[in-house]
Amino acid sequence: MLGLDLIVQGSRLRFYHGTARVLANDEIIHKLEETVEELAFGREAAEQRAEAERLRAEAERTRADAAEQRVAELLAEFERLRALTFPFTPAAPPPRPLRRSPPAAPR
Repeated sequence: MLGLDLIVQGSRLRFYHGTARVLANDEIIHKLEETVEELAFGREAAEQRAEAERLRAEAERTRADAAEQRVAELLAEFERLRALTFPFTPAAPPPRPLRRSPPAAPR
């Protein structure tokens, strides 16, 4: 009626559908438990990878912030030193002397 074949293997009664064995309840439960364990392990591994990536990104942000702070400090120090070295900045460069053409040669 169901199209299943019945075979005795050792002390167990096995059902087959064509050449495929139909799993018994305890086998189905065991397969489900294995699958749940694999999924849980995969989830834990994914969570660990995500946490490691979060920590790496946070460390990178910290390094970038420190670098930006250092650049700002160095620019401020540069400006301070430039003000000491060049206390004034002329508004315009001094005028160039006029170039005159040489006198004409006598004829």
